[in-house]
Order: sequence, then structure tokens, then C-alpha cells
Amino acid sequence: MKATIDIPDELYREVKIKAASEGRTVREVVINALQTSLSSNWDGMPEIHTKNGFPVIRLGKGTIPALTNEQIAELLD
Repeated sequence: MKATIDIPDELYREVKIKAASEGRTVREVVINALQTSLSSNWDGMPEIHTKNGFPVIRLGKGTIPALTNEQIAELLD
């Protein structure tokens, strides 16, 4: 999928420098950064199921994760 996003000039320069120094493309660096960010943000997140059309969040054993209002809204969408 193609997407258009606005990136601050300085950040884009940093990405280009990182890509060049690692022998990768800007696309590869950005995709890797997004994957890393998403996986680190979702580690330990509860599994979601639906029952009768309503979300059921199963936490399993352990502590209840600290969720922001935004994360809760995303889980319920």
C-alpha cells in the first residue's frame, strides 16, 4: 500500500543518513521503524474476543496492563 505522510525535514535527513550508512533504502528504514514501534507498543496487550457483539478482553495471568484512553478506544474499535 502506498501512503503519503508529512515528515519534518530534519527527521527525513536523519532517516536518509541512517539508510545510507546501513546500505538500505529509506523505505526499508521507515518500515523497520514502524514495525519496531508497533511491536514494542503492543507487547503484553490483552487478547480481544467478541461475544454477543461486545468485546471481551481476556488478560490471562499476571498484572493488568496500564492502558491509555487511546489504547482502550483502539481495542474497542
